[in-house]
Amino acid sequence: MSLAIASKPAKKEKSPTPAHMRRLSDETAEIIRRHQAGEIDGDEAGRQLNDLKRRYRTFLDRLIG
Repeated sequence: MSLAIASKPAKKEKSPTPAHMRRLSDETAEIIRRHQAGEIDGDEAGRQLNDLKRRYRTFLDRLIG
């Protein structure tokens, strides 16, 4: 029985899906577009990008800090 437990494959960490990456890319592009159009200043663009980064961090990123 211990052999069955020992040979169980390790759980893979979930990798981002293409849809997830596309959403992140689109949101980033929108922030950059708004900044270039003068709708938001550099500080606000930086805050929004930082918020985006925090939202899409992986568990490992959160664990490490």
